[in-house]
Amino acid sequence: MKKTGLLVLLLPVFAMAGLNVAPNLNNGEAAGSARPNIVLILIDDVGTGWIPPYAERLRPEDVEPDVLHLYEQERTGGRPLDVQKHIDAARTCMPQLAALAKEGAVFDRCFATASLCGPSRAGLLTGTFQQRWGAYWNLDVYYHGVPTNRVVMAEPLHAAGYRTGMIGKWHIATRDLAILDQYWADQGNTGPIPEAEAKALVNNKTVKYDYAYESSSTPGQHPLDRGFDYYFGYNSHDDTYYNSKTLWEDRHRVPQRPKGELLTDLFNEKSCEFITSALEEKKPFFLYYAPMTLHGGIQPPPQHYSDAFDTGVPFSNIYAGHLLALDDGIEKIFQTLKKYGQDTNTLFILSADNGCTEYGVPPYNAPYRGGKGTGWLGGMHVPFVVWQPGVVKPGINQEITSLADVMPTVLEAAGAEIPDGIDGLSLMPLLRGETLHGPRTELYSSGIHASHWSYFYEGQGEVVQTDGPQCPMYAWKIKDDKLLLCITPTSPGIYMSLPNGLPSRTMFYDLSADPRQLNDIGGQYPEQVKAFGKDIQTWLGGMKPPLFSQQTEYRTLLTGQDQAVVGRSTEAEVVYQDDFSGAAVLEARRATEPERATPTFMDAGSHVGLDGQGHLIATAAEQNGNYRFRVEAAPLTARSLSAIECTAVFKVPANDWIGIGFSRQNRNGLSVPVADAGPWIEYGAGGGVVIHGGNALAGSSTTLAGGYAPGDVVTAEMTYFPGDQTLSLAINGKMVATAVPVSHVNEEGIVAPPVAGWVQIQFKNQPADGAYVDSLRIKTIP
Repeated sequence: MKKTGLLVLLLPVFAMAGLNVAPNLNNGEAAGSARPNIVLILIDDVGTGWIPPYAERLRPEDVEPDVLHLYEQERTGGRPLDVQKHIDAARTCMPQLAALAKEGAVFDRCFATASLCGPSRAGLLTGTFQQRWGAYWNLDVYYHGVPTNRVVMAEPLHAAGYRTGMIGKWHIATRDLAILDQYWADQGNTGPIPEAEAKALVNNKTVKYDYAYESSSTPGQHPLDRGFDYYFGYNSHDDTYYNSKTLWEDRHRVPQRPKGELLTDLFNEKSCEFITSALEEKKPFFLYYAPMTLHGGIQPPPQHYSDAFDTGVPFSNIYAGHLLALDDGIEKIFQTLKKYGQDTNTLFILSADNGCTEYGVPPYNAPYRGGKGTGWLGGMHVPFVVWQPGVVKPGINQEITSLADVMPTVLEAAGAEIPDGIDGLSLMPLLRGETLHGPRTELYSSGIHASHWSYFYEGQGEVVQTDGPQCPMYAWKIKDDKLLLCITPTSPGIYMSLPNGLPSRTMFYDLSADPRQLNDIGGQYPEQVKAFGKDIQTWLGGMKPPLFSQQTEYRTLLTGQDQAVVGRSTEAEVVYQDDFSGAAVLEARRATEPERATPTFMDAGSHVGLDGQGHLIATAAEQNGNYRFRVEAAPLTARSLSAIECTAVFKVPANDWIGIGFSRQNRNGLSVPVADAGPWIEYGAGGGVVIHGGNALAGSSTTLAGGYAPGDVVTAEMTYFPGDQTLSLAINGKMVATAVPVSHVNEEGIVAPPVAGWVQIQFKNQPADGAYVDSLRIKTIP
């Protein structure tokens, strides 16, 4: 059933309790007529159950019994707790936000673009489904950041004359490797860091924390390089609530904070200071405030915050106290705005990056099932409150909404340019009351389905802290009240309670009657299930495979067919091999280690196919045609492995050449300039072997004698050493090149250490001379 947009009109504008907000016209202009200031608050790991405008509509029976039981086991020794007292705490923990919500728009069906913080924040800040560049979970973002060709929300606002500030958790950039060099030099060393030392330094506690490496940002991905004028915060999944020594202000380390200072109070103060500085300059501002509330190792806030609650469970009071501390900051922000007469000329937005975590404090993510890191809707159902009197029409909204929609909404409100190529859709017509319906009728999502961050329903509540790189993936589609959820197979051995794993699952739900996703009704709607499934595959086809792991699971979702995974274990290698007969063998070993992901078979495309013997050939060749097949893998860096071996068996071309190597092609499969490719080897018809390396002048190469003739069947063994970026090559067992220097430029927009992004086979002008590739094997060695 299609629901209308603003269903419930709430209190009159300007009646906000506690803040005493009244119409304060700006130099004689009506509220909203000037360019609005924008305050965007993104809380961390807090589902709708703990946000007042949602909690006030919850009942005790809306809380999941499994989660309630688990919380009682952990926090009360198994004694029953008072669920209603917990709901009451959730209703009262943010009084200033509650007052704003009564005068603003409250979205009941808003979903983050991921159920984990890194990709969710990437989607919010770019207005794009981050799956488009292969970001499905935290490590995809941790090792790659956000592509530089993606516009971040602050950039068009800065260009439009806004003063832009970022306070709190950045978490969408890679770390600054120059800090490792600084530490190395500070220890009295000279010269470059040896490879073994570099690997160790990344995890060295002194480097991580005393040098703040773990919270640093790579130049180019730093907030100041992505449109922000001011930054005070950290670029990591977590900080500490007290005594932080890993904060950054702009590009400088912040000295360790004093004892007893709550990080939230500090961030509240910095937010008000930024607002004051912008308004003193008489400039409109954009504040992106991403507090730590309520992530990580939760410590008690100052006592006056937690003493405001009496749930009967001390940890629950602490949890609610942290939200009250943030709400205190919201009150201070509005006091600052009111001082400058800008309280009603400010667009205020509050949301969260994903649902609640394994803390499981009731009411958790009620009324939806599941939590952070899962495909159940509780993992990405987030609060979304929008307020600006005289502009935003008050009411409770049932339209399907994505956090990707925040960016174009904010940019339209500010009169800034909305970039092309984003997935977000502006909500301003709906917010202004110009239409009853939002711009979306359906929404898609995909990511990992893990127990790590919340709760594993399929395995009797088992939580495995290391299951991230090897857990299943989910994909879902929501349209109206119907949801199709697909989960890939759970491999044996990941969870003790599931020794045989689980098969893939396809489940269809009516969310209006069953928000907890308990009753699969797919058998009653076979045609809808089939149609939704095809739509999910089409949507995934417009995305990229995951950058870090789960490439096989992605392929399963994309094709609808389970892909065999052989021997996920802890042995020290990753192997891919394919004879192009359809019986590929994929062995993903050491899959839990950073940047050692399973390569994924990518379809050959319209101009490359198989002949009758299972050989990969070029078909329908055209003059100057380039046709390719590739095996795509997460980038593999010098710090994660010692060598990459690629063995290919092929028939030498008579017409032009076949190229094999770690290369980069454009979206149409055509070669990019040699300067952007490599290590890359071309096997030509004249018997020559040409080795290309990136970061060289266009056209530069090393030519070696191959010692073979057109028509020969050749086994070429290429070994690439990321440490010093050299390459060795053997043909038919004869070594023809050793220690040839090469280098590599990353895929466009991704800033990372030198990588080998994928193995690519490319045919040039092979219409009918019988050249083919018979088999391919890739092995990475830690």
